[in-house]
Amino acid sequence: MALAVLLTLSVLPSIPQNTVMMSGPGDPNQMQAYQLMQQAMGKLQSKDARGAKPLLEQAVRMWPAMPHVHYYLGFCHNDLGEYALAIPEFQQAIQSDPQRVDCMINIATCYQSTGQPGEAANWYERYLQQKPGSPRAGQIKSLIPALRTQAKKLGATGGGPPGAALTGNQTEPDYFSSILIGGKSRRWLPRKLPLKVYIANGINELQVAVAGFKPDYNYILADAMNTWLNASGNRLAVQYVTDPSQADIAFFWTDNPNFYAAMGQIEQGTAFRQEQELPDGSVEIVRASVTLLINDRNGGGALNNTQMARACLHEIGHALGLAGHSMNPADIMFYSELANAQPVLSERDQRTISRLYQNYPQLRR
Repeated sequence: MALAVLLTLSVLPSIPQNTVMMSGPGDPNQMQAYQLMQQAMGKLQSKDARGAKPLLEQAVRMWPAMPHVHYYLGFCHNDLGEYALAIPEFQQAIQSDPQRVDCMINIATCYQSTGQPGEAANWYERYLQQKPGSPRAGQIKSLIPALRTQAKKLGATGGGPPGAALTGNQTEPDYFSSILIGGKSRRWLPRKLPLKVYIANGINELQVAVAGFKPDYNYILADAMNTWLNASGNRLAVQYVTDPSQADIAFFWTDNPNFYAAMGQIEQGTAFRQEQELPDGSVEIVRASVTLLINDRNGGGALNNTQMARACLHEIGHALGLAGHSMNPADIMFYSELANAQPVLSERDQRTISRLYQNYPQLRR
């Protein structure tokens, strides 16, 4: 299923004092604000956004017009998951320096993270208008259609303002309505249980070894599956098999970042379901195949265990019948990747899978 990839933010280097024009050499407030910004930069480089935040906030109060400080404060808010607060800081950074076009990517990713895909697409398009030859242009062009699709599902064209309250199914106890296609849910039928599951040991669908594969990924995937089984109220169960031709759900790996680009989408994983409509109008899942990309799409090398766990949970959700996406960033089935999200199912995730299989008997495992 299409999962809108979140691009990494652009980061500026430390700012030399001679590039920051002060109103006068004897202005103590401006000098102190500059020093606070430099201290904050050191903390950001050490991945200590929480420690950098109060320093940057104090620097802004002392010198609101200081170049670069709004950018760093926006980056700080983003790193802490405070996306709605980051947006106006990045916008202020562009206002202070219109050449800082890369901030448009930062704004777009923040809108993605707050569940406003239409506004995210708007900012990505603005970036492409300014930098059509950017090395990121191809990736962004592939991302925009997925965002527009999500915006259309929301019935919106641009999303709300920064900090806007979650609306619609985002605040409901579950997001069951969002997983329906044509008003119909997708389920594995009871006669298929326990589901036969195959996990490829570091190979792709062509049985070719995947460079950079970590054996830990197999255990992370199995643990993610177990998490969903528990969330179903033990109404689903699996049996692991060693032959993919015998599997109901087959999992494979890839190190090719363009493995799905031919269909105009870029994502961390894909889940394809083979389905059939039954005489009573319900839809049965017949088979599913999942491919997981082991590499960070933004050039960060192989995924760490936390990143892989999030990807596994998301794609397993699709394979088990959660055909759509949530628009709430707290849910593992959120439509877009989040850099700081934890690999856990939210209460809404759990209630949605439980509701999907609520009429099934509990199974012994």
